[in-house]
Amino acid sequence: MNAMDDACLNRRRRGCKALAKTRRSMIGLAILLGTCWPHLTVAYEMYVRAVVGPDFDCVHERLLSAALACVKQATCPATPRTCTPVSYSGYRDGIRWNDDPLRLLAHGKTYVHSAAYFHDGGRISKRHRDTISISYNTHYRSHYGDMQFLHSMSSSSQESTAETRRKIMMWTEFMYGVAVGDIPSTLPLSEVPIRGIPELFRGKQWTVGDLLSMQCVSKRKCYPLAHVMEKARQIAVGSILHVVQDSFAAGHTQRARLDDAARQACFGRIQRFFFYPAQNAEEHASGDRAQAWMLQGTARDCLNGIAASARILEMVGADGSEAQPWPIAKEYLEGVVFTVSEEGDST
Repeated sequence: MNAMDDACLNRRRRGCKALAKTRRSMIGLAILLGTCWPHLTVAYEMYVRAVVGPDFDCVHERLLSAALACVKQATCPATPRTCTPVSYSGYRDGIRWNDDPLRLLAHGKTYVHSAAYFHDGGRISKRHRDTISISYNTHYRSHYGDMQFLHSMSSSSQESTAETRRKIMMWTEFMYGVAVGDIPSTLPLSEVPIRGIPELFRGKQWTVGDLLSMQCVSKRKCYPLAHVMEKARQIAVGSILHVVQDSFAAGHTQRARLDDAARQACFGRIQRFFFYPAQNAEEHASGDRAQAWMLQGTARDCLNGIAASARILEMVGADGSEAQPWPIAKEYLEGVVFTVSEEGDST
């Protein structure tokens, strides 16, 4: 065998080893999905193209598509019935960020890490419900810890409805500032002028753009992506929409329904925010899948995840108009979307 043949054989061996490693990762993912995923939730089910199946309804993406079509219209269309015709208009990374802040589902080799984090986070939260906080990564914190407000949920078994809403408003003010350009992506998180945000990331030497563009390619190797950081404003819009949409998911909040013969898919005030570790995971997951109301058109004066998302898109100037200042957006979010009943409480 000559040197060239030897080199070719070595390359082939390396290729086979890489393929075998990829296969092992995917087998590991399949095992984790098969044993753990039915008991997990990723808010409204997120569409992952490589592992799409009956448990992945791409609901956030479908709600976004309907909301984009609803902007400046008197009525809102139904969501697409499948994932294929979904239109993102640049907001895909943002609508998924709250569920996957480390972009573990961005490419195949880290799918298994996402499933492992879900499994481990669930294990920890069941034993010690209120312990996942700043010392954990944002994936753990978002789904099982002190940042569950990213999904319109309580972050603690002892947290009041008023406190959960305060955290939601803190986050939406932060993201709105980024979305309309008032808060630059180059600003260190420690200097964000919104009470609670610097404390949320205490000790992190990150900028706003770092936070929104972080990708982990292994458990210990994470870095911000420059090409994603350029879309920080759109990611921020999507993050707000995610919180808003989750507030209409039956496993996240309890809201009254105000439907009548003429007006469908109308929701009332939030009566309580739920706390995920205290819930039955399978029942929660059922509420995260596409609901019947999403498959019918709705009037703009009905409060639901489509109409509310369209209003946010209009406020940030997604239709080409001038963005509205935060006080106007705050009045809508605080006074309409996240209005809570006086007797409401988290559980």
